[in-house]
Amino acid sequence: MECIQAKEPNTFDGSKPQKLDEFLFQCHLYFNTNPSQFTTEHAKVSFAMTFLKGPAQQHFQMVLQVEYDWDIISWFQDFQLFADKLHKNFGALDHETEAVEELEHLHMGHNWTITKYNVEFS
Repeated sequence: MECIQAKEPNTFDGSKPQKLDEFLFQCHLYFNTNPSQFTTEHAKVSFAMTFLKGPAQQHFQMVLQVEYDWDIISWFQDFQLFADKLHKNFGALDHETEAVEELEHLHMGHNWTITKYNVEFS
């Protein structure tokens, strides 16, 4: 049986909230295609944190630099809590307003295929 080689997640810096769900989805795909590497929630969080940069990295780095016993940090031991923390601090504040704005600015670019337009639309 062939192994599926998943691409590592893109980096996430927190500047584009609409990219957060994409980042988390890419992490989940990587976890699912490499289950032997991610036998603990802590391993998943640690892996995902290596793809943070800028303000997103700095947010978590500040906490970890102050707290020496990382075992007591709940989000460091649970990927869903980590994802929730990312959403709280770097996710879209108002999904409905953001979606309306994206739709208002959506247009079919020059030389786009209908498939690319549909991907942008969704």
